Amino acid sequence: MQSILNKLKTHGLIVLLGVVLICFYFLPVFQGKVLQQNDVIQASAMQHEVLAHKEKTGNFSLWTNNLFCGMPTFMMGVDYKNPVIGHLLVPIETFFKSPSCFAIYYFLGFYLLMIVMGCSPWLSFIGALMYTFASYNFVILEAGHNTKARCIGFMPFIIAGVMLLFQRKYWLGAMLVGLFLFFQIKSNHPQITYYMLLTLGFYFLYQLVQAFLQKEIKTFAIATSIFIGASSLAVMANFTQLWVVYEYTKDTMRGGSELATTAKSETKNIKGLDKDYAFQWSYGKMETVTLLIPNAYGGSTGGTLNESSNVYKALTEQGVPENNAIQYANQMPTYWGPKPFTSGPVYLGAIVCFLFILGIFLIKENWRWWIFGASALSILLAWGKNLMWFNSLFFDMVPMYNKFRTVEMALVILQITFPVFGLMTLKKILNKEVDNEKVMNALKYSSIITGALLLLFALMPSLFLSFHGDADDNLKKQLMSNGEAFAQKILKALMDDREAMAKMDAWRSLVFAGICASAIWAFVKGKLKSNFVLIIIGLAVFVDLWGVDKRYLNDEKFHDADEINNSYTETAADIQILQDKNLSYRVFNVGNDPFNDALTSYHHKNIGGYNPAKLARYQDIIDSCLRKNNTNVINMLNTKYYIGKAQNGQEVSQLNPGALGNAWFVDTVKIVNSAKEEIGALNNFNPSTTAIIDASRFKDAVSKNIFEHDSAAKINLIRNDLDELEYTYTSSKPQLVVMSEVYYADEKGKGWQAYVDGKEAKHCRVNYILRGMEMPAGNHKIVFKFEPKPFLQGQKISYIGSILLLLLIIASIAMYIRDKQKQSQLIIDEPKPSDKKKK
Repeated sequence: MQSILNKLKTHGLIVLLGVVLICFYFLPVFQGKVLQQNDVIQASAMQHEVLAHKEKTGNFSLWTNNLFCGMPTFMMGVDYKNPVIGHLLVPIETFFKSPSCFAIYYFLGFYLLMIVMGCSPWLSFIGALMYTFASYNFVILEAGHNTKARCIGFMPFIIAGVMLLFQRKYWLGAMLVGLFLFFQIKSNHPQITYYMLLTLGFYFLYQLVQAFLQKEIKTFAIATSIFIGASSLAVMANFTQLWVVYEYTKDTMRGGSELATTAKSETKNIKGLDKDYAFQWSYGKMETVTLLIPNAYGGSTGGTLNESSNVYKALTEQGVPENNAIQYANQMPTYWGPKPFTSGPVYLGAIVCFLFILGIFLIKENWRWWIFGASALSILLAWGKNLMWFNSLFFDMVPMYNKFRTVEMALVILQITFPVFGLMTLKKILNKEVDNEKVMNALKYSSIITGALLLLFALMPSLFLSFHGDADDNLKKQLMSNGEAFAQKILKALMDDREAMAKMDAWRSLVFAGICASAIWAFVKGKLKSNFVLIIIGLAVFVDLWGVDKRYLNDEKFHDADEINNSYTETAADIQILQDKNLSYRVFNVGNDPFNDALTSYHHKNIGGYNPAKLARYQDIIDSCLRKNNTNVINMLNTKYYIGKAQNGQEVSQLNPGALGNAWFVDTVKIVNSAKEEIGALNNFNPSTTAIIDASRFKDAVSKNIFEHDSAAKINLIRNDLDELEYTYTSSKPQLVVMSEVYYADEKGKGWQAYVDGKEAKHCRVNYILRGMEMPAGNHKIVFKFEPKPFLQGQKISYIGSILLLLLIIASIAMYIRDKQKQSQLIIDEPKPSDKKKK
């Protein structure tokens, strides 16, 4: 019992130390400040209408009107009502406010994983530091990718659970797999879950081969069956969310566009994302060196050049005032890689990389192959368009992969495999599992490889890197306003600064790798004890990664909450538009890029916005019509106001008299036979008199093509509750009504349902994106209700799954306590040597 208590004290001390370090890093959070995360600011603007509706009614709406003329909120934080279990993390995320809570998940998960793999507590502590402070984990927090961060934090927990299953600790393994897979799925970043499953695929393959070799098929079958069972409970508890997202994805950009069937580009994908779009954020082949040298490719797009930079000196030499020169220098794009922009590199740490290389020479056990396989796949996938023959095939052939973009994200696999392999190498050395001669030889070879590579980059980086990026041509055009000589001089200075950054970080990494190699050498020679080796390497890892992380996520990124809220401050244009108290109308902010900015959505029903899971059909409208300023389409979307910028830079509003309102009558139906014909017809038609219907999808939507005009006919929107719309209709003759609302429905009942006088009625899609409905003569009430059956029906299954998963957790804890009590009893009952002699 005492030994168990001592272990718990050690674990508690280490966890406390890790939490303290994380809290110290995020000290501004505990001082009441807020991290200015662009994606969070955008997300808050997207969610504002829905959250205001919830505050008013108590219900979370499943539909929002404030971006892209209306879309489901399935990917915007819907409450999927998982009883009890869905709220287990609330206390942690309430006390350790965002983003510190995500770093705590990083730390705890990887610490547990290394303990499960047999590492000592303090060695596991070093591994937890390696994983927690890997640069990508902090770069994504700076950008506001909170759901991604949460999912990355849960990865080690799940992998640890799988390993416990193969260690025959079935109850504990099942609990970890079920619980943390539930949390990961609920966090709703399926791409991270996908990469984790790919990693586990290599691990299961390794275990299968071992099972055959060692004739342990039964153990493999039991462990695999329990994994499937626990995973099924996690899926079942999230069933509503998964079903809804699955159905919705078919209609988003990730499900592909109907226009792809006739597209000429080979990158178009009928059932997934466009390849050009999916591979836009691909890691360069040589850019992979940032795993070892963080600033080899310039760091972040928005660099941090100062007064000592070559750019600053060149600017001042050209007569630019010092204040302006430092401002320009700070805005210079130091990143020069193939991605459009980046917040920072993927840096694993010089010591992590060195230990991985050392392990290649030392670790000969079969388990290394799943590490190598997962690591290699991670790099190949991250290269994306820079290794098109492989990634195009993977994109087309591997199920579900064509739903994901930003393929550099695959490097999260390395964040698991590299530290695991490195720590297991260090464990092997410190436990003297390899004789000293082999360690010294491996140390010599790994030091030569790592040292030579770093020295080459420190002394002659131009042998490998050009320091010229694709975006430099645009920068040159901007600088040309001051003359070609000026532009050439500044660009040359910028390239010199990029080279200097790479050199400095190469020397830096050489120092940290040298510290690690020296500590191991001293241990093998008997000059250092293992505890001191752990202290030296642990401190070096901490200083190395902490220093790089602070380049991208530092105290200057945190601001008072009021400053963040200023992002949503009403402009003069907003105030003027909001004086219009009509029930529903839309706004088009033509400034900047209206289809990648959601701030307008905070105050208005917006025909633009920002959301990576927008409806594919609406993206088609953006590309084919809105970006080309098709006024007919703009009018049919009930765009009552434009927002633009005056000469002084201030936003101004302008009334659009052509807006057609919430609903209107048309007298002519134009029949087309494909999606391509339908969207093409939008370029030359009058939406106030004509409706376009695709007969290939809505063959019997209307009974005739010409409707008799009734000058006295009226239709008015009298209620708009996001999930429910109500119209009054009056006409002496049958009419075809067009509503300026996005069509989202099918015969299976996944979206909007129409009711006339309380009875279900049919409606169809018109004009590629809007709703149309043939109405009889008379006075009627039309109600549209957003009633997605996957959401309504899936909740029962999710509820049952949550209860079963909760029972699994309780049973696992009970069985763990019982097993520990049995172990303690065996120790107590074991006869002492003196007792044996007396007998």
